[in-house]
Amino acid sequence: MKSDNAIMIRWGLPPPGREHRALEVLRAMTDYLVSVQKAARITGFQQFGFNTGPLHERAGFVIVEGSREQMQAFLYSDDFREEVRRIALVTTNLSVDALELGAAVKRRLDDWDASVQEMHK
Repeated sequence: MKSDNAIMIRWGLPPPGREHRALEVLRAMTDYLVSVQKAARITGFQQFGFNTGPLHERAGFVIVEGSREQMQAFLYSDDFREEVRRIALVTTNLSVDALELGAAVKRRLDDWDASVQEMHK
């Protein structure tokens, strides 16, 4: 994927008693993301699971990539908000973060550098 923008959806372990439902919801999220990718609403996605660290706080995450316009539309879409609500009901420590990648990060660093240079004049 060669996008400049992404969304990270991160979650912790499910509360006791919700483990099976959490597995169902997280597996369904994959199907959902495949469908929005096929509809060209996102460029792609990749799922990750933690092997170390405080797993109760952060058990896994998914990075969804696309153009800035795709990510803004996706982030505020009704179906994405519903998907996030479903995940929130069966996991802990859910967070959704907008990210910049690749060339966008380079532009940000260049902008910061220009600001620092301006401050030192």
